[in-house]
Amino acid sequence: MSASTVRSRFNGVHGRLRPAGRRILDGAVALVLGVATVASSSATSSVDPFVVYRPHDAIFVALVSLCIGLLMFRRTKPLVVLIVEFAVITGLWTAGYNTGALPGVLLVVVYSTVAYASRREAFGAAAVAAACTAFLYFSNAPAFRGGEAIACIVSYAAAIGVGSAYRTQRQLTEALARERVEATRAQVLDERLHIAREVHDIVAHSLGVIAVQAGVGAHLMDGDPQAARAALMRIAERSRSSLDELRTVLAGLRCDDQTPGSLDHAQLRPVPSIDDLPELLRERTTIDFKPTLTTVGPFEELPTGVGHAVFRIVQEALTNAVRHGRATAAAVTIERDQGGIRLSVLDSGGCADEPANNETRAGYGMIGMRERAEIVGGSLRAGPASSGGFEVVAFLPLAGDARPVSEPSGSAGRPA
Repeated sequence: MSASTVRSRFNGVHGRLRPAGRRILDGAVALVLGVATVASSSATSSVDPFVVYRPHDAIFVALVSLCIGLLMFRRTKPLVVLIVEFAVITGLWTAGYNTGALPGVLLVVVYSTVAYASRREAFGAAAVAAACTAFLYFSNAPAFRGGEAIACIVSYAAAIGVGSAYRTQRQLTEALARERVEATRAQVLDERLHIAREVHDIVAHSLGVIAVQAGVGAHLMDGDPQAARAALMRIAERSRSSLDELRTVLAGLRCDDQTPGSLDHAQLRPVPSIDDLPELLRERTTIDFKPTLTTVGPFEELPTGVGHAVFRIVQEALTNAVRHGRATAAAVTIERDQGGIRLSVLDSGGCADEPANNETRAGYGMIGMRERAEIVGGSLRAGPASSGGFEVVAFLPLAGDARPVSEPSGSAGRPA
């Protein structure tokens, strides 16, 4: 999945308006409150015969315009807008102007501060609202009586509740979107690791076979042309087989999951399994290296992942035996019991040290074998055998938890 797809899904899950949409919405809210304020503030007196409002003048028009215009910044600077709005409207109330529906602006900015600002700013907004309400009440403002104070407190509490609910919902939505993005990133990394393991095993094994067979062919070219020809045929066969395997691995990268039928599964090479081990050992058999295979138990109904892991572990172990251990023989034993597959590859080689500059590169094979065992819930150990040589032992469960495979007594292992 591409980065643009991840971002689009994040934005779709998050559900927030784009900047242009937010400006249009804020402008609509400001327009509605402005019209309502003009329409509801024209009266010169209230229902209370003792309250006569101060006539509207240029100062009133300027302050109302300021209050309405500041609503365009209620998301980006919520606390600043709230402080200015409360100061202006408190001043209008104290001066005895008929503010009409203008106090509705205070509910909008209280909601916006709680919804978009930090918690510290939200507490500051609550303190400003409480201070202005207390000032109006105790200063006995002409347009602010006891009933207005109670109505303000209830309205502010409702705005705070709605803002808090929206803030919580937004944070949960953002957390869910981030979790999905992280899950997608983890899937991509896991797939990259899987492809890296497959390519490593295919290339390392193929080049090892080609190198060995090329050496055999060159050695027998003069004395036994037929045997040299057979070695060259094995090189050609191994090359074609490796190309098919690489095509199968890389086909998934070219597959577009949004285009049905874009991947022709009929052209893909089957995943190697235990049934392919005899051919693997035949390719590895030379005059200088003779592996053997011993199997115990039926292997007809193995899970695909387990059979593939067995094949790749044996493949890598034989490659290491020739490249790093200089082994002349290897005994591959595969046994199936009620719990799973027990695998052993014991070769006659030593634990040759690799040059320091090749240590990191040479360590990927051993890491890959352990990862393959762990993916199917199994375990693997590798190290010098007590009877001599080097041994790779793995247990791959068919179901349930893996049985632990104890580590060898020697901590040093052959680089793979």
